[in-house]
Amino acid sequence: MSVHAEIEPVYVLGDFALHPLEKGWGLSASTPLSLGSWKEAGMPFYGHEVSYTKQFEGKAGEHYLVKLGAWKGTAAIVKLNGKTVGYLHYPPHQLELGKGIRDGRNELEIIIVGSLKNTLGPHHGSPRPGMVSPWHWRNVKNYPAGDAYDSYDYGLMEDVEVYLFYE
Repeated sequence: MSVHAEIEPVYVLGDFALHPLEKGWGLSASTPLSLGSWKEAGMPFYGHEVSYTKQFEGKAGEHYLVKLGAWKGTAAIVKLNGKTVGYLHYPPHQLELGKGIRDGRNELEIIIVGSLKNTLGPHHGSPRPGMVSPWHWRNVKNYPAGDAYDSYDYGLMEDVEVYLFYE
């Protein structure tokens, strides 16, 4: 194994987590994902989507406000009872829920979207965010420790709040 193997990605699929080693990464048993960092949960190269669900009691015809606290990602997709009701990208990270509220139990789903930066890199040399070129893979002289890899920390860090909304 050399650092040159990272020029082209190698994908290992399965139910496992990663933990940083002095050189690269080791495999360990996965644990159920919950609120918090995907990196700390052993998913430092995961760049797709994770869905979080929350149940709340509602009343049809009333309006509710969903507010995300701390979260990290490129976007958040909001679904109410299985239907997409909006997207969150910018502060204040809140959305009014009107149509679709049922009497009784409702299910709110928040999908946090990552990015391919974590999956494809570059992971070395502390690159500035933005455009990537072949030059970002040059001058890697050694096999770095796992915790020295550059990746973004994604995840829903805090529980989602749902409030009754008065117009």
